[in-house]
Amino acid sequence: MPFHDASTILEPYRPGDEISIRQLLTAADLVTDDLLKGIWPNFVVLRINDRLAGAAAIQPCSPIIGLLRSVVLDPKARQLGLGRMLVEEAENLAQSDGLRDIFLLTHTAAPFFTHLGYRPIARREAPATIQSTPEFQQLCPDSAVVMRKMISLGL
Repeated sequence: MPFHDASTILEPYRPGDEISIRQLLTAADLVTDDLLKGIWPNFVVLRINDRLAGAAAIQPCSPIIGLLRSVVLDPKARQLGLGRMLVEEAENLAQSDGLRDIFLLTHTAAPFFTHLGYRPIARREAPATIQSTPEFQQLCPDSAVVMRKMISLGL
């Protein structure tokens, strides 16, 4: 399927997207064990020709801190700037909800996130609300890179 001339839409999650999001995450070897009912409304999805081709969520961990997670893009849609658009839309929604400080854990995508303004930090520098998440405690091993981005206006 050609993506360069496709109809591309970024939008909030719709009920019923769970199966497609899980399939994309599983195909990308990303965890799905902790995707609980309450996380779904935090997802932003990318649709190409009415097919779900990407997803990202920022899970609130406190009134101002969030965890960027489950960022996934169909391999055919990569290298087109769509991943950047997906993360930026998730950040915009998080910022409109009052979140100001976003963290993530990654094994393989640190260069991508660095390009988007995230900076590596030591694990011990992550706030307790991030350290208490299943991703931090169990799902992402100590070898995962912890990154941070402040999305407050002007930062």
